[in-house]
Amino acid sequence: DQRLEEITVGEFGPALGAPLISAEGVRGTLFISRAPGSPVFDDTHTRLAELFASQVTVGLESARLYQESAMRAANLQQLYMAGLDLVSRLDIDEVLEQGAEWSCRLLEGQRAVIFYVEDEGVPYRVGRAATSLSAEPDVSPEDEVAALHRDLVDPMGLGPIILESGEVLIIDDIREDERLSDLLGALDV
Repeated sequence: DQRLEEITVGEFGPALGAPLISAEGVRGTLFISRAPGSPVFDDTHTRLAELFASQVTVGLESARLYQESAMRAANLQQLYMAGLDLVSRLDIDEVLEQGAEWSCRLLEGQRAVIFYVEDEGVPYRVGRAATSLSAEPDVSPEDEVAALHRDLVDPMGLGPIILESGEVLIIDDIREDERLSDLLGALDV
């Protein structure tokens, strides 16, 4: 940061530092310096710096909470818009395709596939979406989503795991998940 470089490059005289303490602990510091040869800071300055650091911390926490609230409100608005869009559609395939697109937008994903099983024993329906996918220029988004679709539906893939458990599944790195090692090995990934 240019501002930090400007602070560290100059000459310093007396200095005073105070912690920015929140309920979670020390979150930062307030640092004040004077020109060389200036009077040193005393106990009055120390107390004033502590009080001011507390005010800075309150302001920062307030701004952070406001930003979190604003983000939540924006997410809820997007969720509301997605819901309106999806319930207004009367075709299952359109709902699946738009649902996959909304999934990418709302969850900041690169690709999404929605599998829908209408009746036991009846083949599922699929909705797919892809955004800014591969770093490889010769792989089209359609090919990537088709590969993801194939991988998820594979008997060793994620689809059966989620269908069986009925629970949300979070994977930190799909390449390292042991539940998918057989599938990824078969795909030579």
